[in-house]
Amino acid sequence: MISLREEMAQNPSSTSQPAPFDYPDPSPPPALHSARATRSLVAASDSINVVATFQFIPVLISLIEHALATPLVRNELEQCGKERREWSKIGKDAQRRETERWEVIRKDLVAGADRETKAAVSFDLGLLL
Repeated sequence: MISLREEMAQNPSSTSQPAPFDYPDPSPPPALHSARATRSLVAASDSINVVATFQFIPVLISLIEHALATPLVRNELEQCGKERREWSKIGKDAQRRETERWEVIRKDLVAGADRETKAAVSFDLGLLL
């Protein structure tokens, strides 16, 4: 990554926008770390050895910010916002219809329970008389 960034820095574009790969260096490795090298690495004095995943957080944040600034992603996010509002309206309408349907069912259940209770009470009273 460092060599790619250096190459792009040597060939700057004429626009005022930052280069597409203009990102920060990874975080330095932790002071105490144990890493096992499976290949012999020649450590350059200006290179950063990446031994933990958290070191890439600044690089990833930069890449995410760059991706969010592109027109294609921005247009997609705006379209998703519009669709979310439409689906929200559909969901609220479905919830309102379900609430109305349940109210009718609940009233029928309560009315039926009242009829059964009245019938049971009148039957019990009939036995007592």
